[in-house]
Amino acid sequence: MKKNPGRKAAVISFALMFCFSTACGSTETAKTGDTNSTENAKTEETDSTETGEKEGTIATVQPKEPQITLSGNAEDVLEIEECSYYEGDRYVLFFGKGVKIHGDIAKKIEKVMKDEEELFGLRYEKTKYLEGCPQVPWRTQELGCSFDGVNPDREKVDILIAHYEDDGAIAWSDVNTILLFDEDFEEETNGIKTVYHEMGHVLRLRQSSNLGNIIEEGIGLYAEDMLSRRNMVADWDMIQYYDVDGYVVNFGTSEMKNDPEKVFREVNGAERSAEQPEYAYGIRFVHFLFETYGTDVVKKLSDAATKYSFNYDDTAMIIRVLKEATSDDVFTRFAKWLPDGWKNWCAEYKAYMKPYGFQ
Repeated sequence: MKKNPGRKAAVISFALMFCFSTACGSTETAKTGDTNSTENAKTEETDSTETGEKEGTIATVQPKEPQITLSGNAEDVLEIEECSYYEGDRYVLFFGKGVKIHGDIAKKIEKVMKDEEELFGLRYEKTKYLEGCPQVPWRTQELGCSFDGVNPDREKVDILIAHYEDDGAIAWSDVNTILLFDEDFEEETNGIKTVYHEMGHVLRLRQSSNLGNIIEEGIGLYAEDMLSRRNMVADWDMIQYYDVDGYVVNFGTSEMKNDPEKVFREVNGAERSAEQPEYAYGIRFVHFLFETYGTDVVKKLSDAATKYSFNYDDTAMIIRVLKEATSDDVFTRFAKWLPDGWKNWCAEYKAYMKPYGFQ
C-alpha cells in the first residue's frame, strides 16, 4: 500500500491492511479527439439485461457501465464522466467518475506487468490462491459502481482508478485488486512508482499464501525502487530509507547483532504504527535476499510457501518457508550484510537521484 502519491519524500502508508485482510492463501483503438485537451471518453453502451442462451446455462450479466476505447496516445487526455471500464488481455481498468487519464494508460499497464514479471521471474496467471477468497465489493465501495459481469472469475487483474483529490488518499492492493489514482500515472510528478509497488504486491500474492508484512512490503518497495531506476524516473519516496549512519535505527544495534531472528519476529508480528518498521526492515531485507540468494529468490520463496497453508501473521511458518528457500543462517547473514550492504544501497540511490536534484 502507498500513501500520498507524487509527494516528494512522502511517508508510505501504515499498512497493506486491505491486502492482508483479504488475501487468501489489448489492442487500443479510435483516437478520442484533439491532443493536449481534456475531453470526454468515448463509450460503447451495453445492455444491462441478463441473458441465457439455453435452459440450464449460466446467465451472462451485462454491465450497466460502458466500455471505453483508448487512443494509445499520451497527448490525449480523457475525462471520465460516468463509471466506465477498459478490458485488456490480462487486466481490466475500472474508472470512477471524474477520473482524468491519458490515452496511453493501457500501454503503461502492459509495460509495468512485463517489467514486474521479468524482475521477479513470475507470471500474472490465475492460480488456486484466487479461489475461495471472498469477493469483496471493492468496485462499489471505492468507485460507487458495480460493473456486474466484468471479469467475474477474476482471471484478470482488477485495477480500480479513482480521481485523486485528498492528500490522505491511500493506494492499496489485495490478491487480485488494486486501487490507484489518476495522479499515479502522471510521470512528471510520480514516475508511476505507486503502480510498480502495488502491481508487485498482486503478482507476488497470486503465487502463494501471504508471506507477512516484512517480505510483502519489502517486495513492493523493491519493485518500486528497481523499476523506477530501470525506467529512469525519480522516486522521492525512497529518500526516507536513505540513512547511512543510522542504518539499524529501527531495529536496535545490539539485538540485530545478538539475535537477528528475534528482531525479524518482533517486527513482522508488531502492530502497525507510524514508525512502520516493517517497511524499513523490508526494503533492506529484500535487497539483501536478491544480492545473497539470486534474482530468482522471490520465486523460490513462493514455491516453498506453496507446500503449506498459513496466515500472514504466522511468523513461525514464514520463517520456516524463508529458511527452506534460502538458508538456515539467513538472519545471521542479513545482520552481517546490513552495515556495508545498506551503505552501498544509499550510495547507489544518491547517484541515481543526483540528476533529479538530490544532494
